[in-house]
Amino acid sequence: MTLHMLLKKSTKSDLQLEKTNLIHFWGEQATVSQVSSCLPTSTWLHLVCHGHQDSEEPLKSCLFLYNGELELGAILSKKLSEAEFVFLSGCETRMGDANLTNESMHLAGAMIFAGFCGAIGTMWGVADFDMPKVANLVYNELFGRGKVPSVTEAANTLNVAIQTMRKAGLPLH
Repeated sequence: MTLHMLLKKSTKSDLQLEKTNLIHFWGEQATVSQVSSCLPTSTWLHLVCHGHQDSEEPLKSCLFLYNGELELGAILSKKLSEAEFVFLSGCETRMGDANLTNESMHLAGAMIFAGFCGAIGTMWGVADFDMPKVANLVYNELFGRGKVPSVTEAANTLNVAIQTMRKAGLPLH
């Protein structure tokens, strides 16, 4: 799998998708230090990588980047004053501890705790070819028809994306 991620840097009032506002890290560019250093200035963040939920030491839960693991503890130590929305396109990014069903210290929940207003993650293992379909549907809903995206629409757009995939008979692995 080619690890890639997209970081959008802008002011909170400037959510138009322009090339100058997008930062891409592909493959070996997606290092722990590179991504970590961009977190404080990112407003809309899309991460395509695998995640791991550590039920014994939740702060050791992590995102797998090119050269290592970006741990939850490191994310929580950042001041994310520009953060609005994060899409964690990877396995186990919203999976919590089965023994603590009321707890929400999973990667997506931690991103909200760290400062993002909204987050999308997965509770299941995701096939690499399914998440781009889900992401495209979500972003088409958020940005389509000239709309200015709103983090408050994220849950609805995810629901629309999943329902669209189901109606089209596309499997969610």
